[in-house]
Amino acid sequence: MCPSHRLCEQPARGIQRGKCLSRGKQRGVELTGQFLDFVKDDWLHELCHTFIFLGPRRGEMAALPWTEVNTDALWLRISQQIVEVAYQLYGEAPKADSVRTLPLSLESNDNLISFRARQEQKRQEWGDTYAETGRVWTHENGEALHPDWISR
Repeated sequence: MCPSHRLCEQPARGIQRGKCLSRGKQRGVELTGQFLDFVKDDWLHELCHTFIFLGPRRGEMAALPWTEVNTDALWLRISQQIVEVAYQLYGEAPKADSVRTLPLSLESNDNLISFRARQEQKRQEWGDTYAETGRVWTHENGEALHPDWISR
């Protein structure tokens, strides 16, 4: 230390930025990959991927309709959410200033396209008993996801 109680030298001199991740961040990346590998055969694998890489709220994902997803232009729009009040579910606008359009990476886009195809296959398998909600994220029978169910 210098007499003025300040560092006399730049302690980070010689360290190149952007070359490596800290141990904590590197471990986070490894754990994220392990988690996605673990859930890869789950019906909602793509939902997990979306949460990790786009960061939406669970109520927003529960309410996301296919009409707010554009896989050609690589975006999805958050314009509504599902909230629970006194054990009743309601659709409403997201929290203040939270209506937004999120850009999709090619991988996220491919995941949505894949999920839509699998959802269509389930629609055929379930026939007339399939619940038509128009939502992106549903149970295999088409029923809407409850926000609390997503986080369990």
